[in-house]
Amino acid sequence: MIKRLILLPVFLISSLISIGQNNDSVIVFKSEKDLLKISKQVYFFEDKEGKLTIEDIQKPEYQRKFKKSDKEILKFGTISGKVWVKITVSNHTKKDFFLEARTAVIWYLDFYKPDRTGKLVLTTQTGIMRPMKNREMDNNFFLFKLSDTSATQTYYLVASSDHPISLPLTLATAQVHFEHRYPYILFFGAFLGLVLIMFFYNLFVYFSVRDSAYLYYCGYLLTSLCLFMFTTGNYAYQYNIVSYFSEYLYVFIFLMTCTICLFLVKLLQQSRQTLFFKILSLYTIIVAVLTIVNLVTGHYRAYNEAFQVLTIVFNFYIFFYSLAEYRKGNTQARFVVFGFSFFLLGAGIHIAENLRIIDRTDFIFIANASIVGISLEVLMFSLALGDRINILRREKEVSQNALLAQTKENEKLVKEQNIILEQKVTEKTQQLSIANSTKDKLFSIIGHDLRGPVASLISLLDLIAEDYITEEEFKALTSKLQRSVKNMHNTLENLLQWSKSQMESIEAYPQTLAIEDLVKEDFRLYEITAQNKNIQFFTELHNTQPPYADENHIRLVLRNLIGNALKFTPTGGTVLVTCQDKMQDTKESMVEIVIRDTGVGMSAENAAKLFDRGQIFTTYGTAGEKGTGLGLLLCKEMVEKNGGQIGVSSELGKGSSFYFTLPITPLEKNND
Repeated sequence: MIKRLILLPVFLISSLISIGQNNDSVIVFKSEKDLLKISKQVYFFEDKEGKLTIEDIQKPEYQRKFKKSDKEILKFGTISGKVWVKITVSNHTKKDFFLEARTAVIWYLDFYKPDRTGKLVLTTQTGIMRPMKNREMDNNFFLFKLSDTSATQTYYLVASSDHPISLPLTLATAQVHFEHRYPYILFFGAFLGLVLIMFFYNLFVYFSVRDSAYLYYCGYLLTSLCLFMFTTGNYAYQYNIVSYFSEYLYVFIFLMTCTICLFLVKLLQQSRQTLFFKILSLYTIIVAVLTIVNLVTGHYRAYNEAFQVLTIVFNFYIFFYSLAEYRKGNTQARFVVFGFSFFLLGAGIHIAENLRIIDRTDFIFIANASIVGISLEVLMFSLALGDRINILRREKEVSQNALLAQTKENEKLVKEQNIILEQKVTEKTQQLSIANSTKDKLFSIIGHDLRGPVASLISLLDLIAEDYITEEEFKALTSKLQRSVKNMHNTLENLLQWSKSQMESIEAYPQTLAIEDLVKEDFRLYEITAQNKNIQFFTELHNTQPPYADENHIRLVLRNLIGNALKFTPTGGTVLVTCQDKMQDTKESMVEIVIRDTGVGMSAENAAKLFDRGQIFTTYGTAGEKGTGLGLLLCKEMVEKNGGQIGVSSELGKGSSFYFTLPITPLEKNND
């Protein structure tokens, strides 16, 4: 008894020393209710060539190369070889306990544990590139059953992957492992539910409004959901569908790139001509090329590094571009700014973990920063699309108001056009009424003026045919008959010219005119009439430049005006034709031609009626000559057609002066 009491302190001291040593190298599993995070208590060795076997590793030269971990999670980034992890455990419970590698994207995991003889043997070959049946338990992550002996045992876990290697290691019973997995399942379930709700909601909105931005967003949600299911170790692993898609993971990355780029272009209302669209197109092409190279060559590691750099540059570009767009007044850009802010923050934390700058903690949001970031990003984009509906609604209201205003304006224009049309119809009706009245009056006058000379001619011819008159009597009547026939000829000539002007447009073919020759020609035409009334013709031509007009038109004008002057000038009177240069109010040089007579003249009231197209005014000449009044209307049309003006000045009992102007020859005008 005394001996035992003496040995007791020695035993306690040695036990304490032993416990201290175990805490440093041996992991003691004492309670079946505990979950031990053992990443800081394991040793690791990087086999860069990946050729070592378990026998090689147990040799002293390699055992000395194992390093003690000091991190919450073993992180090795992307390596070309293998990572050997040595775990020494002592089980002080009577329960089976398991080592769990709480990771999702390790391609290959090999687990070695001692058999009954103490020899290390390969018991499990698993990883996402291997069948689900290889796993010791049907679990999202990787569980490895340890020996049920209470003796201290050493185990080896070998990891290799073309993705970054991250190994959060824990020890617990199967039940405790499952209990600690529930928060993550709930977290990912919330993420999955959020994404699915937004997916179906925006898909429904797309079919309602047919806006392609909603369809692109749905594609982005679907590809993002697949990526996170395949890279976070949840749900997709439950049914072993990850192994089918792991080699094609970057195809989903490419599809996500296409949908997010199309969505951003549509959301920010950028055309294909903008630099923004061209840069996004270039980014998509580069991702497509990298994806094809990855599928053909299988260089996942190089692709992953290039893609990470490219993604960081791309996201920063989108962030700053959206910020600039928001400052310009694009309200939709603010959602992109906030969305990419959350994404960049989550991606930054995730990259910091991969680079071993920070360790995971028990805080679930830090441990899953990338998922939190993408969740907040898709939420911001969903809010942006919700705001887009309001924008579309406001644009629709503005468009409808504009359409309503345009409709009212059109109605107003139609009413105004109807009023104008009614006015034109009224004016046209009045003109037609005046024209009909003019026509009736004209034909009445023509009928009266032609009936007399024709009747006289018929009577005379009847007398001649019946030999009722002698030759001397016939000669006596010839001069009177001649005047009647000439008068009838002038009337018919004017009538034909007027009819032609009414049926078709009068076209002028101007040329340089010799006014003196035209006047003398008309004097010869009316020579007999002037002799019968003892009327003298005079001319005073002082124009220095010849007029420029249509010769036939001016012949008609001179013939009518000289004929009228003879008609209304009594016996013994005079007719004077003058021509001189005249400057218009527009400072344009013209030639003015005046036909002045010493006839009966007229009142100012009658003078105002002479060139009125709305009525035909005529009086008898001094020898009983009768005109139609049509000649002066023709004169007005002909003069105006040639660029001139016509008028009259007269005083009752003192004669009349008819004058008209014509432009000068263009060549002479330019020389002036």
